[in-house]
Amino acid sequence: MAARWTHRRLLLILAAAHGLALVAGVATGVLLSRDIPSVTHLDVFNLPQVTVLEDRDGEFLDSFGVQRRIPVPLSRMSAWYLEAVIATEDPRFERHFGVDPIAVARALVATARSLRIGVQGASTITMQLARDQFLHRRKTIWRKIQEAVLATQIEKHYSKQEILELYCNRIYLGHGRYGVEAAARFYFGKSARELTLHEAALLAGLAQRPEGLSPLRNPEGALARRNHVLRRMVIEGVLDEAQARAAMEAPLGIVDRAPERPFAPYFIEEVRRWLLEKYGEEGLYEEGLVVRTTLDRRLQRAAERAVAFGLDLYGRRHRQVPAGRPLPDDASPDTYRDPAWSSAFAVDDIVPALVLSVDPERQTAGLRIADAELEVTRRAIAWTGRDRVEQVFSESTLLPVRILELDRSGRPVRVELGSAPDADAALIAVDAATGEILALVGGRDFSISEFDLAMQARRQAGSAFKPFIFAAALELGLGPGQWIWDVPTVVVDRGSPVPYQPENYERDYEGLVTLRHALEHSRNIPTLRLLDAIGYDPAMEMARRLGIATHMRAYPSLALGSFEVRLVDLVSAYAAFANGGVLVEPRMVNEVRHRAQQTLFRVEPRAREVLSPEVAGMMTSLLEGVVQRGTGRAARILRRPLAGKTGTTDDFTNAWFIGFSPSIAVGVWVGHSASNASLGRGETGARAALPIWIRFFDLGLG
Repeated sequence: MAARWTHRRLLLILAAAHGLALVAGVATGVLLSRDIPSVTHLDVFNLPQVTVLEDRDGEFLDSFGVQRRIPVPLSRMSAWYLEAVIATEDPRFERHFGVDPIAVARALVATARSLRIGVQGASTITMQLARDQFLHRRKTIWRKIQEAVLATQIEKHYSKQEILELYCNRIYLGHGRYGVEAAARFYFGKSARELTLHEAALLAGLAQRPEGLSPLRNPEGALARRNHVLRRMVIEGVLDEAQARAAMEAPLGIVDRAPERPFAPYFIEEVRRWLLEKYGEEGLYEEGLVVRTTLDRRLQRAAERAVAFGLDLYGRRHRQVPAGRPLPDDASPDTYRDPAWSSAFAVDDIVPALVLSVDPERQTAGLRIADAELEVTRRAIAWTGRDRVEQVFSESTLLPVRILELDRSGRPVRVELGSAPDADAALIAVDAATGEILALVGGRDFSISEFDLAMQARRQAGSAFKPFIFAAALELGLGPGQWIWDVPTVVVDRGSPVPYQPENYERDYEGLVTLRHALEHSRNIPTLRLLDAIGYDPAMEMARRLGIATHMRAYPSLALGSFEVRLVDLVSAYAAFANGGVLVEPRMVNEVRHRAQQTLFRVEPRAREVLSPEVAGMMTSLLEGVVQRGTGRAARILRRPLAGKTGTTDDFTNAWFIGFSPSIAVGVWVGHSASNASLGRGETGARAALPIWIRFFDLGLG
């Protein structure tokens, strides 16, 4: 009896223990799974990806993204890299179930000995993937348990090849680069498929401490870590000793990364804002859009050079002498490379030069531009009015210079000091037939001001507005040969008690002149009398039809362009003259594709006929006369069919030149971006803006 009772008690105890264990197991499972997300939707191509901008020819332009990543399948990764990752991070990757018991045991012993968590790692590749995808990085026991649970779940749903592919595309490898493809391009200038053994070992080693072991910041640490990876590959039987030794003797092989010079920053920022408005932050920064823009790389370079050239001329006229700019804090004069030196040079380019030496006795200064070293004398500073080189040059500083001569290899051999202009400028070039914005410079320096003076700023148009009045007159039946008086004129306006009495720029009068002569020479009085003859409404309606959205009022000063306009609108309106009277809405994007190659947006040009081909043809003829015989005659040097109009506002606060060839319309504005301060006496559109316009056509279309 007692034995039977004892047996029953034992069974009850065992059942209770089993029940308690079951309850404890269920509770533990519930607790572990409470904050564990589903692992069934992992996809390498669902990782956050950058949006890539292309120029109009499909070449890479720029990218936007929270994480710079270019996902690729395992088949496009170097086999050496995959072997190096497994040998270093998880040698039993192919044999465990997500958690490696041997590594766990080894880590527990190390923890017990040191009484500190994480002295020795036990994380498998799968656990690292789980942590990076779902968990925080703080080293706690709870997080390690969660890692293990997630890792076993991942192993149930995905093959080893899929897990490795996810890991290699997700891993952070420094300098904002995620995944082996983006890292390979950044460090070695090649794809992940092309990585050699020593390059693959270096990238595999970076996973431990991507920033601390960066070969750009810590080459000694990166080399030691790379060689550790190679030794691990020998231990795991992937390499023999001879292969490892040869790889260890190889240099790091990092590509020379001079500081990047921003290319077309105003254009890129305009596109970024457009994409943000259309697709939102998630779409822009994570969805991996591919955006084909309208930018013409060659014309953009020409635009940037032309603006720098024209502003330098302005600075020289006003003797605005530059002060030496110190090198960055961590830069050495012996190794410094300026971002502006990354492109090929041309005569009349404005580039920074590093001052290596100054010799007051010989009155010379030694300069370096990229790899070219040259000597300048006082002749290089003659325009400044200063007579000693040490008054301008100081060692280990950067100063702008203008290139006067290049040798056969394209290296500068003769330069003179550039200026430090306080004025600003903008340029925009538009394809007249398609509306594509081919080039855009929104200001002197994007790093100083991101405000886009070509697309956002509104300034008085001055005489650049006159063609709209003449176009309205032609549409009403007047002809280019119509006579009009150029005599002192006073206009009494009902809205103002003060009579309006403008002057011609030259303060002279020519009597009877034709409409053609009046526009070619930008005569104010004939234009005012023409506006009075045809009425305000036809002139304002013509401007609105041509895309000038500015609120205009029926004041006599309308004749002289007193209302504010955007540069892009003026250029688009003039493009309609070149395009036979058809106005095409300007645009910067031609197509947007999803990373899966699905087309999300394709441009449908918005075009409408705004004036007859006959009127457009007459306006083109009138504006050709401005170039041939009038205020724009300096452009005759280009020796090609061109038309355009200068513009200057009161007190020389704004200078314009808007013009076109048969295919492209280009506008230039010069002024002070932060104020309406005068550019200085005589700084007309012909003097301040037209040289930039000419330089652009010479460089970009010559």
